[in-house]
Amino acid sequence: MSIENGSSVSEDQARLRYWSIEVFPAGEAVDGHGNEMLADIRRTGVTGVFQVCSSRVYMLEGGLRERDVRGLGGDLLADPVSERWRVFRGLAEREIEGPSVEVHPLPGVMSPVAQSTLSAVRRWLRFRGSPERHIGAVKVARRYRIQGAAGAEELERIAGKVLANVCIEQGYVQGLGRNDSLPTTLPVPPQRPFCVRHVSLSTLDEDGLRRLSREGHLFLSLEEMEAIRNHYRALKRDPTDLELETFAHEYPSSDLTAQAVDRLHVLRERRAEHEFQVAQYYERRKQPASAVLYYQSVVDQYAETSWAPKSAARLAVLEPLAQ
Repeated sequence: MSIENGSSVSEDQARLRYWSIEVFPAGEAVDGHGNEMLADIRRTGVTGVFQVCSSRVYMLEGGLRERDVRGLGGDLLADPVSERWRVFRGLAEREIEGPSVEVHPLPGVMSPVAQSTLSAVRRWLRFRGSPERHIGAVKVARRYRIQGAAGAEELERIAGKVLANVCIEQGYVQGLGRNDSLPTTLPVPPQRPFCVRHVSLSTLDEDGLRRLSREGHLFLSLEEMEAIRNHYRALKRDPTDLELETFAHEYPSSDLTAQAVDRLHVLRERRAEHEFQVAQYYERRKQPASAVLYYQSVVDQYAETSWAPKSAARLAVLEPLAQ
């Protein structure tokens, strides 16, 4: 059930974790985005579709009451002149108004619109003086009500060719015999533990170095590969994959072995400086645990650089705070 444009609600309504706010044009004449999508659909050769009505769906995760959510719809998310809005409890409830496609970002995809909306909602809540209310996350989807499609398969083709970027978005088709289930929670991107990967370089002969350069898409000469191998032999360790790739990308086709070694030293100084600056950023943000990770990376991975002793000094200060 939706609560549309200021319908009355009970003030003792319990706070819910998930809410949705759908914002849609007040009429077809002001639905510029829907009309653009209709024109794009027709360019693909689909002639039966005669109307596309577009809307934005803001999916909120937090601790909000209906009066808070209605306030967000009226004060912040909808234009009071050209748009209307309605509120849904949860994330998967919608008004059934004919065939539709709803487009959501895939888990882990960054959305500037969602990020700016989250910041605006938090400011709005602070302005309202509601410390007990909070908003943890926002996702923004697009919904299209499509009239004239020949069937669910055509809707799916329209979603893939026109409405969604399948690399970063997923379309949900509803109507014409299809009823894709909308997510009931906000998606969580896959978590991959950080892992430093080293490339076994020190034991490679000439054939092995050539093969690594070719198969690793480094495109470095044998002389350069030998210089890099000898450099890491002196350090008594193998390089990481990032060190090799960055060297190859920044300094391709160098013909002089001595220059290759010098450039490698410069590159490692730059990489260490970058890690050090990231650590300082987290330190300024008062996130000592994150800062410690980057300072430790400099000490472990770039021990011969000028940034290692600086990082070690900061570790001595921060490690007790990060416990």
